[in-house]
Amino acid sequence: MKLKHQRSFSGCGAWLLIATFLKLPVSTTHSIVGATLGYSLLARGTQGIRWWPVIRICELRPICAEVIPSLWFFSSLSSQFGNVFVISWFLSPLLSGIVSILFYSFIDHAVLRRRRPLHCGLILLPVLYFICVAVNVFAVMYNGSEFLGFNEIPAWAVLVITFTVATVVALLVHFIMAPQLKKRILGKAFLM
Repeated sequence: MKLKHQRSFSGCGAWLLIATFLKLPVSTTHSIVGATLGYSLLARGTQGIRWWPVIRICELRPICAEVIPSLWFFSSLSSQFGNVFVISWFLSPLLSGIVSILFYSFIDHAVLRRRRPLHCGLILLPVLYFICVAVNVFAVMYNGSEFLGFNEIPAWAVLVITFTVATVVALLVHFIMAPQLKKRILGKAFLM
């Protein structure tokens, strides 16, 4: 059960990073729903999803905007851009689900189906940390806060900072975290 949620969160996070990098306005809620639906479709097929509650959530959103006065802008936006909201209810979860499926498929083939999955996972771990940290540092530094002065950092310096921070984190994961994980996992395996 935990692995399912982890894969859904990973797919959602990956899609949100891609959307943020491309400056696409997406909903985090839609993304996690899409990632969960995508993983459920992959794991259990169409029978693994109770579709009626999903449809009911989509139907209730305009009603909530009318009932709660602080959300008045939803009703005005939905009258002007109603089709965009309806499309986003399906497109955003669909794209998040696709990213979740791709991420799961990559991990499945690169780690889980290997003869030595622990070894492959520990090799891939620093690479995944490098990518995650690089994307996050770049996003924060490149589109950075004027208050912190990030907007004055040239693009080449942002790339150097991004690569340096991501490399340091990946090296720490490779030389410190991965060996400790291996020792802990193998220690538990011998206790069983």
